[in-house]
Formats: sequence, structure tokens, C-alpha cells
Amino acid sequence: MEDKEKVLDEVKEEKKSGVNKVLIIIIVILLLVIAVGFGYFLGSGNSNSADKESDKVVDENKEEKVEIEQLTKDSAVVKNLFETFREDVSCTHNDYWEENTESEAKKFFAYKALAASSFSSVKCGTLDDSFIDGHYCAMNDEAMKYYGINETKYENAIKNETTTSVSVNELEKKYKELYGKDAVMTNEDFYISAGPIAHYDKVNNIYAEYGCECGGDCAGITQTLDSINQNGTSLVLNTTTVANDDINVKISITYTFEYEKETGNYIFVSRVKK
Repeated sequence: MEDKEKVLDEVKEEKKSGVNKVLIIIIVILLLVIAVGFGYFLGSGNSNSADKESDKVVDENKEEKVEIEQLTKDSAVVKNLFETFREDVSCTHNDYWEENTESEAKKFFAYKALAASSFSSVKCGTLDDSFIDGHYCAMNDEAMKYYGINETKYENAIKNETTTSVSVNELEKKYKELYGKDAVMTNEDFYISAGPIAHYDKVNNIYAEYGCECGGDCAGITQTLDSINQNGTSLVLNTTTVANDDINVKISITYTFEYEKETGNYIFVSRVKK
């Protein structure tokens, strides 16, 4: 009898053990399923993220691709650039690049490219100084008596006279149009003719034209636009200057520009005289 009960107990234990094993197997399988599912979820998320990054790169590449108009020598863009930088307009233009710093030359050509509506009159008496190193804001008969002799009386004589001026902001806008949106313009006096200067007035944040008892003359030159070379975003203007004298020396000058996609402008890069 005891043996029979012992056997029954062993059978019960084996059944209980079997049930436990089955439960363990089921739990392990569930854990594996959860782990695989979670791993798939993570992998799918990374894949989507990678796909989004890939799409972003493609979109950025699409944005970078710019359709550039094929230009000719007669294109309006080319003609405007040539008119802006041509050097046969006056004696001052002739040698400006050689006789002044690059910073001054860039500012000079930007100044000369401004529309007439950019300028306005300003009274000499409102400026920070009306007489600077031989350059004066204006001149009249009374002022001439004291020119170079008594600066105080000179300034008093011309305080109600006017001169031409342009705001720094207006000139800077044209400067960035010609030399790039990130170009930095240095504010300081610069020559605008054979003697006269554009004086930087810090008080009013303007450039005012100052004259002088000076000047000069020259035979001048004639400049022609011969051809252009366009390669991608680069544009080169090939020109020739001829001296208007008995020798008629010819000089080749090339101007290189680069297309700026953010503004749609061709910005000045370099000038090479050969």
C-alpha cells in the first residue's frame, strides 16, 4: 500500500514538473518573441531615420542645383557688368585700380554705379568737419578769402552751403550687390575724381563729396568688350583698352565674376591686366 502511494506521489511530482517545464518554455518563447519584435521596431525606426536623412540629402542636392542662364556678349547681365567696371569713363577710372588700394577701388566703382536717386544734398554746417587736408565741403566768394588761412572763418562762411551726399547704408547695399552678400565695406575717405573725395562722416553716417583746388588731365582710353567665357557659375569678360594718344597702346583686361545663387547676382572676383 505504501509503495502504491509512493508511486502515485512520484507521478504527481512528474506531472507538476512537466507543467512547470511547459510554462518555462512558453515564457522563454514569449520573451524571444518580444525581444525580436522590439529589435525589429528599433531597426525599422533607424531605417526610417536613415531614409529621412537620405531624402534630406537628396532634397538638399536638388536645392543646390541651380539653372544658370546661358549668356552672350549682348546679354543684359553682361552689358551691365561691363558698364559698371569699365575704365574709360574718366581719367580717374583709367588708373584707379593701380593708384589706390583694392578696398578703395571696389568702393569707388560701387559709388559710381549708384543711381542718381541715391544721392541727396546736405548742409556743410551739419557735417563733422567741412575742411579736411585741403578738401572742402563747398566754396563761395566769402569763404575764398579765408581758404587755407583761417579755417574757423572759412567754415562759418560755408555753413549754409550744400554738397552731395549718400548714406552709408545705400552705398553698402550696392557694394554687397557687386561683391557678394557677405562682403565687408570699410568706411573711410576715398577719391571719387582727380582730387575730390567722398568724405566719411561718422556723425551722420554718410559720405559727402568734398572738392579741392586740384585736378589734372589725361589723354584717356577707349575700352571695348571683346568676348565672354562662361563655365558653370563662372563668367569672364575679356576687354581691350586703347590709349587715346599718338602711341595707341593696347592692353587686355579680364574681369572674372561668380554667380551667387542666394541673390542671383554675378559678383566681382578679380581683375587681371595683361
